[in-house]
Amino acid sequence: MVSLSDRISKVDDENTELNLDGLQKPDLALLSAKADVITELSLNACKINNLSSLPKMSGLFKLQLNDNSLSDISELAAKCPGLMELSVSGNKKIASIDQLKPLAELKTLLKIELEGCDIAEDKDYRKPVFAAIATLSNVDGFDKRGIEIPDDDDEDEEEEEESEEEESGGGGLAALYNADLPSEDEEDGDYDSNEEPEGSDGEEDEDEIIQPSEGNDEGAGSSGLSSGPPPKRARTVSDDSD
Repeated sequence: MVSLSDRISKVDDENTELNLDGLQKPDLALLSAKADVITELSLNACKINNLSSLPKMSGLFKLQLNDNSLSDISELAAKCPGLMELSVSGNKKIASIDQLKPLAELKTLLKIELEGCDIAEDKDYRKPVFAAIATLSNVDGFDKRGIEIPDDDDEDEEEEEESEEEESGGGGLAALYNADLPSEDEEDGDYDSNEEPEGSDGEEDEDEIIQPSEGNDEGAGSSGLSSGPPPKRARTVSDDSD
């Protein structure tokens, strides 16, 4: 198992997130070595019952303390003055609005998660929380008007899916335009594959059968068919000419 010291040692200017989830009763004082570097800290399910040993972390803007045994979080205002997101879900001992009021000293806090705390058992618990901490815009995924706020992770996943579709050619404007491009036949004019060629009467033309003439006319070939145009019809003189 990776020790607390090993995890802290991996934090640097490029890797500013520290995840200590599940590490039982960690010595928070050791965080002082990287206190100015850490921007996101996760301490979920660590059996923490107080924050007295947490050093001042001026650069910390996101803190997760879910599923611990905390009842007093008033020290966070002084120790994490730049905190923007706080999650204390599952700390059942947080049961009253008075326990949250000290967070009003934070001038940057925008989001708080309280699900699983006793205070969240009240149907309308969000209203007094918003009233106590004026800077808040999100309490357990809802704004002050009671309108649900989309989760950032869901939006990121949607953007990634759209990006993958565009890269694979499966979506985006390119696919739309390609679907509407006319074929070469269509460019020459509206073409209907069922339309008969020009000059056709629309019915299948039967092969023309030439019947042989009776007898052996002059000029007829061996097949009995005339080899040239028919002779001109002799002009008939009318009886009126007498």
